[in-house]
Amino acid sequence: MKCNKCERIVTYNKRGVLSLKSPKGGTMKKAGLAGLAFFVAASLVAAGRSHESNGKTFTGVIMDSQCAMMGSHEKMEKMHAKMFDNKSSSSLTGPEARKCTLACVKMGGQFVLYNKAAKATYKLDDQEKPREFAGEKVKVTGTYDPSTMTIHVAEIRKAAVL
Repeated sequence: MKCNKCERIVTYNKRGVLSLKSPKGGTMKKAGLAGLAFFVAASLVAAGRSHESNGKTFTGVIMDSQCAMMGSHEKMEKMHAKMFDNKSSSSLTGPEARKCTLACVKMGGQFVLYNKAAKATYKLDDQEKPREFAGEKVKVTGTYDPSTMTIHVAEIRKAAVL
């Protein structure tokens, strides 16, 4: 078969390898191999992306962005003592932590995942799912976008408390 654009002769051998012959008689098997290599590489990248869509699991506490920045609810609880029955707690979890998280989100904060051990705060793209887990230790499954420091949430579930 002859290519209309470049006038090369296109043939396939018994193994299905593409061979291009120029009108001068030279072959271009490398072009066929390069095309095959590109196809294989593209397939591997696509397979990697489909595996990545399952996501990664992150562990931490669902907090509000303001308190996560400070590493605890303690300062906010002291500032708004009446809201918390004049109690302040150094705990990141529990009923007071839940009240603080929900109050701060109501005032404009965002739900985040805070990992105290790593001193890491992750933004969450879904701001509805975390509401029911405010002030609780959880496992968030999703994909992480390092450019925005955001987890694209697939699932949130309670983490076992030891």
